[in-house]
Amino acid sequence: MIKELTELCISKGVTADMLITASLKADNEHELLKEYINLCQKIRQSFLTEAELDKAIQLRLLKKVSGKYIVSVGFSELFGNKETWPDEFWGTYPPTSKINGRVVSLLGVDWTQYNILYKKVVTTQAQHQLLMQCVEYGKSINFAFPKITNFLLQKTWTVIVPPTETTEENDV
Repeated sequence: MIKELTELCISKGVTADMLITASLKADNEHELLKEYINLCQKIRQSFLTEAELDKAIQLRLLKKVSGKYIVSVGFSELFGNKETWPDEFWGTYPPTSKINGRVVSLLGVDWTQYNILYKKVVTTQAQHQLLMQCVEYGKSINFAFPKITNFLLQKTWTVIVPPTETTEENDV
């Protein structure tokens, strides 16, 4: 997880301080952010530079409102909140399916194992969004979904990728 996050930060030009600031603000962890700022100032006499703040605004991680920095939409677009992804996916996934006239539970799995599996399989915001789109599209075409853990283990989303705008244009 740290490796992927670091690679994403490097590719977007986001420093660790920018990420931590936006993350803690997004989670309303103001006291913890104050402690982190104090620690940084003790160690290196500074926290975020004006250039870093400007870059965070440019990347839409933060925005300045009435002299204060608040989280902007770019943060969740870029990083999301990985801790909530399994819940979001669980809530989107169809709870049951009809197989041979019987209603079968697709969510009848151990939550802890599912949660660990989801975080292992889905490592980026883009991946999470793709899975969410695939499930929504699958529901719209009455796709026969497997149990939620099998969906992840078998990478079933690769079978139900929603058509893109260019695909739809080419079909006309």
